Amino acid sequence: MSGAVYGGDEVGAVVLDIGSYTFKAGFAGEDTPKSVVPTTVGYDPAAEQSASDMDTSEDSTKKRPLYSVGTSRITFPKTGRELKNPIKNGLVDDWDVIETLLEHTYTSSLNCDPKDRPLMLVEPAWNTKADRQRMTEIVFEKFNVPAFFMVKSPVVSSFANGRGTSLVVDSGAEYTTVAPVYDGYVLTQGVRRSKLAGNFITDQFEKLFKDLGIDPVPSTMIGDKTAVEEEELPRWKKKASFPDVTDSYMRYMKREVIRDFQMSVCRVSDQAYNEQVLASIPTTHYEFPSGYNKNWGIERYKITESLFNPQEYSLVDVVDEEITPPKQDLEQKPAAKADNSTTFSRLTPALFSRQAPTNNTPAYATHSIGVQHLISEAITACDVDAQPLQRGQDHETRGDEEANVATQGKANGVDEHKQQQQQQQQQQQQQQQQQQQQRNTHAGVITGVTMDTHA
Repeated sequence: MSGAVYGGDEVGAVVLDIGSYTFKAGFAGEDTPKSVVPTTVGYDPAAEQSASDMDTSEDSTKKRPLYSVGTSRITFPKTGRELKNPIKNGLVDDWDVIETLLEHTYTSSLNCDPKDRPLMLVEPAWNTKADRQRMTEIVFEKFNVPAFFMVKSPVVSSFANGRGTSLVVDSGAEYTTVAPVYDGYVLTQGVRRSKLAGNFITDQFEKLFKDLGIDPVPSTMIGDKTAVEEEELPRWKKKASFPDVTDSYMRYMKREVIRDFQMSVCRVSDQAYNEQVLASIPTTHYEFPSGYNKNWGIERYKITESLFNPQEYSLVDVVDEEITPPKQDLEQKPAAKADNSTTFSRLTPALFSRQAPTNNTPAYATHSIGVQHLISEAITACDVDAQPLQRGQDHETRGDEEANVATQGKANGVDEHKQQQQQQQQQQQQQQQQQQQQRNTHAGVITGVTMDTHA
């Protein structure tokens, strides 16, 4: 690798965004990604077994591909093909699949040599050091990229909205994340995440369809169908050549039908949920691949309301979240929204029409909370004024605090010796805070800074 330094506005870098549902890739400076493929890949256990059994040459390690990448390949029905997702709990769980996706990106999607272009990877705000090291090892040792940089997802979302300081609400397939960004740095103590996201809504519609007797049959399974009246049972025939597919394939394909339903029908109310008002809104017609069709009304708003009030409107079990009591009510401030998987329009106004309760909240409560509570918690966690320390005015702050200690000592009748001890302790604490601040700044994380919610 050469010692060249990449800089400037146009370096032709490859940008990767690995999500739990989609794998996006493109070139820096362009408006949209060049490639968007499912993160889920096809997996053939029989092919892996036959490849591992063959050891007849010195090139036996160059096995044929074990994974199928791309929508057309994983949705094509094939006997024995399993589907797997390499992302679990927002982090990489299977690095072999990630390497396969990277190879597919360079060779098929972008059609470029990784040695010729720097690489920038968008990582989650809670990414671990071990995962960062593993990814760095892969891109340098296997793909030989000339330069590599990892940037946190909230930062790029904030910059994409033209803001260096903002509160980013990123709703993906697996998690909804709220992260404060200050001057291009993520304030890690304010990051909040919840599983009230795209998969959570899909789970609820899956249960609703089961209760209503609606089978979201994928189109790849249907050979012939007959048109039926509204809410009439579908009449369709299975393809004669349809193979014996696996359970993972059928589950993925049925959930794809449900996701298409979400994108076409579901909406989020831009005001506080009111069934009488929403009942007056015209219904939306939707026809499933099997031919079953129905007009959907209040249901398309009621289920999505569980993002804000999961205890009352959720149809499935809600994952408990541990929160601390917010210090102030959620104010209607601008927020940068990165909407990656939630398929509901007008989400941002809905966030601020539902105020987070602040009165009867216990010191540490374990219960289901909505998205607006995450926003309130993120703001509260960053409500610490350390800007004087950031601007090199720590000596003035230290002098003011020492004066306050002395005044308080006189008022309470504390003797002079005890005042000196308190001042020494205060100075030691200030020095420790300053050293910690310098370490955090060097690592790319600024802590304890007041977030300007007006930005």
